[in-house]
Amino acid sequence: MAGKAAGSASTLPWGFAPQGSPVGSFDRVESLALLVFEQNLGQVTIAKLEATHARVTPELLGSELVSDPAILEYGRIATCQRIMLLALVDPSKGVDRLIATLDPYGPWDLSRDRDAIRRVYRVAAGLDSRAPGEREVRGQVRAMAGKVVSRYRRPVIRTLVKKAAEAAETMDEPSPSVADVAVNWLAPRISGASAEVLVIGTGSVGRQVAERLAGRCRVTVVYHRRTPPTDWLERWQIRASPESDVRSALSAAEAVVTAAKTTGRLVGLHDLPVDPRRGPKWYVDLGLPRNVDPEIARRPGVELIDLEKLPRGEFPTKRWEELRRRTDAAADSGYDDFADAAVDPWVAELRRYGERVRLEEWQRALSFAGPLSDPAMEVFRRFSDRLVRRLFTGPTLALRSVAPGSEFDCRRRHLLEIFREPDPGP
Repeated sequence: MAGKAAGSASTLPWGFAPQGSPVGSFDRVESLALLVFEQNLGQVTIAKLEATHARVTPELLGSELVSDPAILEYGRIATCQRIMLLALVDPSKGVDRLIATLDPYGPWDLSRDRDAIRRVYRVAAGLDSRAPGEREVRGQVRAMAGKVVSRYRRPVIRTLVKKAAEAAETMDEPSPSVADVAVNWLAPRISGASAEVLVIGTGSVGRQVAERLAGRCRVTVVYHRRTPPTDWLERWQIRASPESDVRSALSAAEAVVTAAKTTGRLVGLHDLPVDPRRGPKWYVDLGLPRNVDPEIARRPGVELIDLEKLPRGEFPTKRWEELRRRTDAAADSGYDDFADAAVDPWVAELRRYGERVRLEEWQRALSFAGPLSDPAMEVFRRFSDRLVRRLFTGPTLALRSVAPGSEFDCRRRHLLEIFREPDPGP
């Protein structure tokens, strides 16, 4: 089920009980929930998404959520087109703190359980990327696995994102890049082989842009710290310039493509020649946060395009639908891993109840048996423990066989009620 995040902690999604609701032990039990909060360029402006990237940081989440008893695991995926927060929660303890933490940075698209897992798999497969099926996002999803914060005994989110990235790699589809989309937009506009194009950023996307432009024009890459490998520069006939020389490089360029990971602007009005007739005419900004000051678009004769305005790459409809079908099938398989973990609170409550009964009866038996030797005490302790475990094996398997989700809660609750002693009444 997908929906909008609640506007405040007092109106929580899906009927989650606020923390401190007066309910009994078995009545309080709920399946764990996997929530995905997402903000993307299809939903908000690039300025809004840029601000969310800057504010919803690992540090913010850590300070606000790490001590929240309702949150068992959480992780953050930040790509050039979206930010996602994944949270494994115990709804019985309330999700009010989580909602309150994220609400100021909304709006958020919110999905749960199976829909949430499908969403992660689709993002990993690049289905919603500017270049459908792009490979870069897989690495960004996979990298998140090592940054999951967890207090749960099962690595639900870590396993999920790893399998989502692995599934994307097995789709056997062409792997385009946002670099292809950028070059396809820019190439018809520049003046040909004599054009000077500046590529700022030497990461994966920056190098791909430079390689695709090589041979069409004269390419210079601007690096931050390390000069690109000499053999790569020679192979593609590309020149390299340090970031400190960006102003002189801009004065000779006809177009600029930026694809650098940075927290600030790399190109501003102060970097350009004073004469508005000089300097680049075309800017393609592939950064988030944006690398180019949007004010540059106000210069006469300049066109600036960023990830919000960049056209979506072409992908045949039938192939896209087939890729989505296969991705959803893989996600449904990944859902099984979550489903098993999601019903753990029900199993744990059953076992706690069984252990409580065992201890009560153990104390009652000792009052009749009198003093026992240590070996005898150990024998009876093991006997009672084994007896309870065997008695509860069947119900445990039955609880695990019931799918998670509120529509099955009555069935699970009924299984627990069978083993609870009747209320003796007043």
